[in-house]
Amino acid sequence: MSSFSPVAELAYVAASRLAELVSQTCFPALRKVEDRLGREVNVTADSPEEFRKKVQSRNHFFAAVLLGRKTVCERRSE
Repeated sequence: MSSFSPVAELAYVAASRLAELVSQTCFPALRKVEDRLGREVNVTADSPEEFRKKVQSRNHFFAAVLLGRKTVCERRSE
């Protein structure tokens, strides 16, 4: 028997499935971007609360990302 509550177990399963989906859809696209840029691209994932805290604390990385140039990637149906 698990020591986690049903809600915690459900959240874990949902997070695991989301991570699997991201790895299947985003990482192949990221590898193509890395090839074009000639450098590694790192991914970060924060909860909305963590993101707000980092922005409010003027975290250098987040400030650079938010103020920098953006490239939006969309998945297209093939």
